[in-house]
Amino acid sequence: MFFDAVVEDRKPMPGVVAVKGVFTVGVAGSVSMVVGRATYPRSRPSTAINADVEAMALRYSRYREGKDTLVGMAYFCLTVLEQAAGGRPAIPGKFGISSTVLKMLGGLTGGKGGSQARKSVGRSHELIADERNWIEQATKRLIRRVAEVAHDPVASTPLVTMGDLPKL
Repeated sequence: MFFDAVVEDRKPMPGVVAVKGVFTVGVAGSVSMVVGRATYPRSRPSTAINADVEAMALRYSRYREGKDTLVGMAYFCLTVLEQAAGGRPAIPGKFGISSTVLKMLGGLTGGKGGSQARKSVGRSHELIADERNWIEQATKRLIRRVAEVAHDPVASTPLVTMGDLPKL
């Protein structure tokens, strides 16, 4: 049983409202809380938003809200990359993402997923926790890379490799 909470931000960000409260709640089961913001933080100086970044980020956001499946969202992002580069073989050259990472993402999103599988073959192959985490981290990294390229398409960026992502 939860009895009391006092949260005090001693260094609040400008524009953020501080909330204090004391209340009693009796709960059986699980509880979740979603905090929304009126505005989102500004993008990093070395990133920019274009239609591809926006589409990928929106799909990732829908996944996080429970409105999309992990494999569906991740494969959508992979498809956006393919279309932007002119095919999967061109992605490493245009976006600096290892073909090994792309192959792993395509394999996991095409051949696994259990009840949320994107393809029929994946229905009998559930994702394990490490694979789910890898797909999430890889997708976030790919979205960030597309934003970096949108900012400066000719900048030299280090190749995103399997070493940059969690171990499987």
